[in-house]
Amino acid sequence: MEIFTENIGKIGEKALRKSIGEYIQHIKSGGFEIRLENDFIQSSTISINLDCEKYLTISNDWADTPIEYTNYYFLKVRIEKKPVNIRTEYDEEWGWDVITSPHSSISFGASSLVSEILVFEKNFIGESETVNFDSAILFKREDGIKFLIKTVDDISGELKIVLEEKHIEKELEGLTERLKFN
Repeated sequence: MEIFTENIGKIGEKALRKSIGEYIQHIKSGGFEIRLENDFIQSSTISINLDCEKYLTISNDWADTPIEYTNYYFLKVRIEKKPVNIRTEYDEEWGWDVITSPHSSISFGASSLVSEILVFEKNFIGESETVNFDSAILFKREDGIKFLIKTVDDISGELKIVLEEKHIEKELEGLTERLKFN
């Protein structure tokens, strides 16, 4: 049996580790899609501003296994100087880039420190191959607010943003905790 692994890698792990102890107040996107039949918000990429010039960016990527051609969707995580898919311009008065294009944002109200981040892995076992891939990231803030970023397992390449605890638990069913940062 061949085993394949696709995870966030050292760059993604370093980015998540750096996010512990940072303040999070918003999740930003070039545009969210909200469907009334779903219990989550969808976006192609998200940017979480950790400070004025540091964004934790998360996206969903697609691949297929080399033997059985099984499709799977995995997370990519980075720290960037600017939000992804949102236009910014340098503002001399502020001394950093400011957002200039329309965008979507989820506000958590007051800012709070990130106290814990959990990465969850999904496994697919086929007849002749197994693939393990990072599929979800759970963020916990010191004020008790939690939110989940999870792959949408279809060709759209979108991400789910899940905000309610009962829906978070449902989305984590069948996944295995792989990493914990605190």
